[in-house]
Amino acid sequence: MNHLGRALETMVYDVSEGAPADGTVKINDVITSVDGADVTVPGDVSEAIGDKSPGDEVTLGIDRGGKKETETVTLGEMPDELAGDEDAEAATGGNGKAFLGVTMVAQPADGIRVEYNLKDIGGPSAGLMFSLAVVDKLSPGELSGGEFVAGTGTIASDGTVGPIGGITHKISAAKNAGASVFLVPAGNCSEAASADSGDMTLLEVDTLDGAVDALTAHDKGEDVQTCG
Repeated sequence: MNHLGRALETMVYDVSEGAPADGTVKINDVITSVDGADVTVPGDVSEAIGDKSPGDEVTLGIDRGGKKETETVTLGEMPDELAGDEDAEAATGGNGKAFLGVTMVAQPADGIRVEYNLKDIGGPSAGLMFSLAVVDKLSPGELSGGEFVAGTGTIASDGTVGPIGGITHKISAAKNAGASVFLVPAGNCSEAASADSGDMTLLEVDTLDGAVDALTAHDKGEDVQTCG
């Protein structure tokens, strides 16, 4: 959605049982503000809560099924297993970090809903290709240029493409399936260059934007960054 310039919002995916937000914040609530300051993505909410202390009250602006609400929550203390250094926190009598107790996800703010209908495909290494599929669906033209494009890579919320395991096996499988282009995370490029890729072009990518640009350039016959 960031790549496409689409607005995002923060939706509550889960509320931890017994957490400060339990009984106040509900699953599918959209958090629109924290103490009057607008928030867009989960990181905005986490940052705002991170500036608080256990025992502080926080007022959340919420869109609940299209109805604007405000909910006030008294923050608790982050459980040590979620906060990090348990030994240090035990020595000081607590970690001192504020805890709301909700799991949040970013979603399109303009009503778009994405459904994946692939069976037996998942995990973080599918992130780049899932993202490209969504970009292709919501953009004019055909991102693949009519070619059989395969690839792999994790995807971060800022669009960064991360390395994965088993790159040579994935390249071999893509070649055997008839792919002509394979998108390789930059962190896997050295290993990928040693794989038997046949006539398949191995495009090196490190961001979602870069992957889109690489596919576009390759389709136009322009120079592209490859592995090997």
